[in-house]
Amino acid sequence: LAYDTGARISELLNIRLKDIHIGQNNERSYINVIGKGNKIRTLALKPRTVSYLKRFIDTAHYEPSSEDDYLFYSRNDKSRKTPICDKTIDKRLKLYAAEAHEDCADMPLDLHSHTLRHSMATHLLEDGINIVQISQLLGHENIETTMKYLDVTTDDVKKYLSTLEDE
Repeated sequence: LAYDTGARISELLNIRLKDIHIGQNNERSYINVIGKGNKIRTLALKPRTVSYLKRFIDTAHYEPSSEDDYLFYSRNDKSRKTPICDKTIDKRLKLYAAEAHEDCADMPLDLHSHTLRHSMATHLLEDGINIVQISQLLGHENIETTMKYLDVTTDDVKKYLSTLEDE
């Protein structure tokens, strides 16, 4: 979910069940997140992510749930009204990264939630998605933020913006 959407960890941890919209009959699936400045962003979900999300909800929310329950709730709060802490997520990611590193030396040991957001944006850039679209997906108000974020130069932006005419 983090990689698929490129959402900030704070946005993901504040998702409530009511924010998740699973498409029916060829409708698109999406989530609404609250970004910086309390701005609501709608993020599309790919079918594979939807299938993982459904399985997670069936497992983690097996008891009757309220639409106000957090998707990722603290195990210390049986009411599911407290989101899990970002430090808990980063700690778990480091454990998984260490396990994966044993099989693949390319897996960074210092993996953290922001790595997934940055990786998604970088891969989109490498796939030829223009910087303006990436900036919108990331919820950046200013394209310069995205440029710094991805180490993009002004010349790179001119090149990417020229692709808009082709699209």
